[in-house]
Amino acid sequence: MERILDAWEENDAEEKRSGRRKGYMGHLTKIANVVAKYAEMSDVPSGPGEASSAHAQMKALPESVAAAWAKFARGGLAETNEKNVIVPASRLERRKMKERIEKT
Repeated sequence: MERILDAWEENDAEEKRSGRRKGYMGHLTKIANVVAKYAEMSDVPSGPGEASSAHAQMKALPESVAAAWAKFARGGLAETNEKNVIVPASRLERRKMKERIEKT
């Protein structure tokens, strides 16, 4: 979790400096979402022990890291997930776009 948080902070600094995101951020976002999913699970195992193991590791984290992770999951990760949602265009919107293209 600490490595994810560090990489995210590095990217934020790079993005502010150069205006570009690091190339691996899509992968990091996917990994962070999987970790966040297991971190939120209860200690009741739902399968072959993976969920309970991840939850136990989360409980073993230093308080500062757990707090930083919770803030990250509610903040930067949630914002990124919101930006990455693909909203399909309605038929009307597609028709309007097609008409605009045909006019040009």
